[in-house]
Amino acid sequence: LVATSDAAPVVPPWRGAQGVAAAAAAVVAESETQASDRSVRGSATHARLAELRGPCAGSAAEGAGGALSAAVSAHFLVARRGAPVLPEVATDLWAAVTSFEEPERLRELGGRGVCDLLYVFQAARGWQMHAAVCAVLVEGMCRDPDTFMLDLLLWPQTVALVADYLARHAAQPQIVARFLGLILVPLWAQYPKPV
Repeated sequence: LVATSDAAPVVPPWRGAQGVAAAAAAVVAESETQASDRSVRGSATHARLAELRGPCAGSAAEGAGGALSAAVSAHFLVARRGAPVLPEVATDLWAAVTSFEEPERLRELGGRGVCDLLYVFQAARGWQMHAAVCAVLVEGMCRDPDTFMLDLLLWPQTVALVADYLARHAAQPQIVARFLGLILVPLWAQYPKPV
């Protein structure tokens, strides 16, 4: 997942959510001890994200959201430590996210997961898929806004982070207007204090 020298990348045991959490902890520990090279790269990352595409695809996959959430969290921890995220890694993570058949399944990430995902994508310098992320994110949130309201109330900074991401990366003003009209304004009208 993270290469700390010219040696082979660390390949964590990716078995279930506990394996992902342990791998994320190992990545953070390794990045603390080897601060000289903090780049997210390597075939291990691509292999793991390729593995995620299968379980995340299709509505019958049990636990797909949990596996994807764990992968997003692991990448967030690494990016939060200051490691640059390669565009290829962001592309592979986005492929795992978009393997869901319906955009509204992004809700399975929860508010925190969406925030972490956007943080990872922001850390991917030169990545060209931001406009696509904006379109799918708004489509998923606005198709049935009421299903997202609880997540937004439990993790209210999601609204601000999504709005900021859209302001920076949305290719069409209609995408931003749809988010504002169907998510932000109704949420603000019903719950002015958290917003």
